[in-house]
Amino acid sequence: MATLQDIENQKNAAVATVNGKIADASAKEAAAASQAEQDQWDGVIEKLNAKRDDIIDQAYEGETSAPEIQQAVEALRAATDELNHVAGQMTKLTSYLSFITALLGAADRVVGILSGA
Repeated sequence: MATLQDIENQKNAAVATVNGKIADASAKEAAAASQAEQDQWDGVIEKLNAKRDDIIDQAYEGETSAPEIQQAVEALRAATDELNHVAGQMTKLTSYLSFITALLGAADRVVGILSGA
C-alpha cells in the first residue's frame, strides 16, 4: 500500500529532474555566445523555476488531500516518468526550445496530481 512518503518521494524525484535541467540550462546560459542566446536561456530557466515552485507548493496539499493514495502515487509516478523522459531529450538550446512545452506540460501533470486536480 502506498504511503504519504511515496508521494513525497515522487515529488522529490520530479523536483530533482527540474533542478537538473535548471542547472544544465544555467551552465549553457553562462556559455552562450550572444546576449540573444543568453536571453533565450534565461526565459527557459524562468519557466523551469516557476514550474519547480508549482510542484513544491502543491506537494503538501497533495500528500494530505489525496482521496486514494495508491491511485495518486501511481498517477504521480507515471507523470514523473514522463517528465524524466522529456528531460532526457533536452541537451542543447534547440532541444530545450523544442521540448520546453512538453516538459512544462509533464510538470503540469505532476502539479495537477499533487493538487488533486
